[in-house]
Amino acid sequence: MTIQALVGSLLLGLLCGCNAVDAMKDGMAQSNAVADDLQKSLGSKPHVGFNWFNGSLVNVTVEFDGAPEGKTLAEINDAARVAVKKEFPQMPKKIVLAFDVDAS
Repeated sequence: MTIQALVGSLLLGLLCGCNAVDAMKDGMAQSNAVADDLQKSLGSKPHVGFNWFNGSLVNVTVEFDGAPEGKTLAEINDAARVAVKKEFPQMPKKIVLAFDVDAS
């Protein structure tokens, strides 16, 4: 492999990496915005994760430390759907709701 081909391959790899880094930064900002929206609407701030695959948002996971007080599952479901739709550029294939429970 010539030096020019090696340098070209390295530059191409770095450019591809920049898109991945930008996508990760954007996703983190969007997941933080979803968490903030849900804290305002439900009174409990969840941990929000996401999974992109080939440019498609596969899933968004919304994990609460216990169920938000005084809210029904339908209310939590609706609030999560609204927040994800508002903050992410596309709807995921699925939204996963999770609730941590005390194991003791």
